Amino acid sequence: MPRQSSREYIALTALTLAAFALRIWRLDAKGLGYDEAATAIMARAPIADIISFHWEAAFEHLPLWVLLMRGWSLLAGQSEFSLRFLPAYAGVLTVPLSWALLRRIAPEKTAWRLLTTVLIATSPVLTLYAQEARMYSLVVLLAVASTYLATRLIHRSTTSHTVVYVLVNWAMLGLQYYSVLLIAAHGLLAAFVAVRRPAMRRFYVRAVMPAAAASAAPLLLWMALSPGFHETVAVVFREAGQPELGIGAFLVKLWRDISFGAFRWQPNISAIGLALLPLFMIGAAVSRVDFKRENQSTVAQATPYHLLLLTIAVLPIVISAFLFRTLATRYILYVSPFVYAFIALGIIASRRFHRVWALAAAALTLAVSVLGLAYYFGTYQKSDYREMSHYLSERYAAGEDVLVIEAPRQHLLAKYYLGQDFPLEPVPNIPLPDYWPVTAPPVVPEEVDDQVLHYLDAYSSLWAAFSAESEVDGGEFLAKYITAVSYNLDCQFWLDVRLCRFISPHTVEPDIETQIAATFNDELILEHARIATDPQYVVLDEGRVLLAELAWLAQADPSIDYKVSLRLVDAAGRIVAQVDQYPIGMLLPPTAWAAGERKPGYMALSIPPAASGRYTLQARVYDPATLKPLPYFTPDGGLSTSTSIILGLVEIDGTIRLLPAGSGGIR
Repeated sequence: MPRQSSREYIALTALTLAAFALRIWRLDAKGLGYDEAATAIMARAPIADIISFHWEAAFEHLPLWVLLMRGWSLLAGQSEFSLRFLPAYAGVLTVPLSWALLRRIAPEKTAWRLLTTVLIATSPVLTLYAQEARMYSLVVLLAVASTYLATRLIHRSTTSHTVVYVLVNWAMLGLQYYSVLLIAAHGLLAAFVAVRRPAMRRFYVRAVMPAAAASAAPLLLWMALSPGFHETVAVVFREAGQPELGIGAFLVKLWRDISFGAFRWQPNISAIGLALLPLFMIGAAVSRVDFKRENQSTVAQATPYHLLLLTIAVLPIVISAFLFRTLATRYILYVSPFVYAFIALGIIASRRFHRVWALAAAALTLAVSVLGLAYYFGTYQKSDYREMSHYLSERYAAGEDVLVIEAPRQHLLAKYYLGQDFPLEPVPNIPLPDYWPVTAPPVVPEEVDDQVLHYLDAYSSLWAAFSAESEVDGGEFLAKYITAVSYNLDCQFWLDVRLCRFISPHTVEPDIETQIAATFNDELILEHARIATDPQYVVLDEGRVLLAELAWLAQADPSIDYKVSLRLVDAAGRIVAQVDQYPIGMLLPPTAWAAGERKPGYMALSIPPAASGRYTLQARVYDPATLKPLPYFTPDGGLSTSTSIILGLVEIDGTIRLLPAGSGGIR
């Protein structure tokens, strides 16, 4: 073996091992996202059901990925690590296979293929998707394999080459049908050469085009007959007519995704990836000259491979920009290795100006990779549903609590982390399939309010997981209504999920009841208050709460959206705890009330863990426009000298005791 080749193989081995370490490192550190959990749950279904579902359902790829994961799950289980291992391994294999492709089409360009391999091995976006339990990393691998086989097919068309090429393409399309554009790129190259070089026309027409057509045939048949695909096409083309982004904005976002990483919450620093665009353009511009051969006597040498790579890299981007700007980057992820090939070519071409330019370009490209990887392995989180589920599991009491999931599509994540048999109550109230995603209709308030009241009658505590509210409940009716009819103890935020706990008023026995009859602006009367405490109502790990039910009467049509401040005040007048809200929450602010309406309001006040001593529980009513507390008239018609109403006394000395405030409760 020549010494140079030996060094290259050593370098390739080192890069492959580095890619393996990068893609396996902390593989299960981040919780599953929605699509990953959907893969896990769907893979538990019977094979026939998997095929039937993908045949009928919109926005689903062909069933090969789920079928593959079903077999893998039976072998390796469904831990987060095992679910992501196949994509990670595919990401590793992409590195040496990309090197083999570049070596085949340009055997003399050692520096180019090694630099391209470095960029692929350290790519943030390819690392991200190699650590996601979805098919995208496998599609990238198969796209490179398909292109490698296409070059062999061009060089020497044999039955075995054709069969393997077609089978690889079937697998690729069975994972993701949008990858058909890769096969289209192969066909376009064949058509181009056939037109430009008549001597090669017969060969390309007989060798490449039939193989490309055979590759696409099963997908075309699926597209023609699948009801789910028909619905997908209708929606996609409808959305294509109303894109959220212009072409320029879409291309900028897409390039930031490809160069820095397709993060759901992408940092501003990802704009540094735009600095690689000039290198790509330089590489594309010089590729024709760099790939030109002096000897054009063979089929392989007559093939413009620079056009093949450029078409694969650019065609999906152009079609997406003009037709499908609603599609995510992951659908054309397979262009990434080919994009990196031209970036590497641009870096090498910059040596023609000066070596320092080439070093600076290489340093900039690697800096983008380092920053993208640092963000991914650092602060970036794709989902906090795992942590939210652990939090809920530690506090959920079977038989006493109920979990309501708003936007029922999250039920697959809940089933993965909470268990297949964990009781879930969806809002809107629709049947939850055992294995499949579900699209819910919008919330109907007249139905949801009865549903919530039923839960509050049947259970002492209601947990609500709010996620993707815009899908079914853009006005947040569910959250507002539960707040209006129960005690909202606490809400914890977990990225795009909010978990709130509510206590049913039916299970709360007041410790004290204070008659008040305080009138504000001759419009709103606070008639009485019932105060309770119970050590079982834990908010944070050791905190406890006071529960206040305030009874309101609209003496006249309220002209102000009054707000109430519930406060715990120490002997020195310092506020140690406070909560502010509308009398019955945001669902019906006071100006929506009519004269004569009575409404109970429920407020929960967290007691600081370190609180000890004697406190007063006070209530104030104020105008949110001015933030000024309002005076009130006492039951005897006199104007109060204070704006605070004493609801009760609170003594804390390890336990909590509630004492009446005194006669009338007003001071």
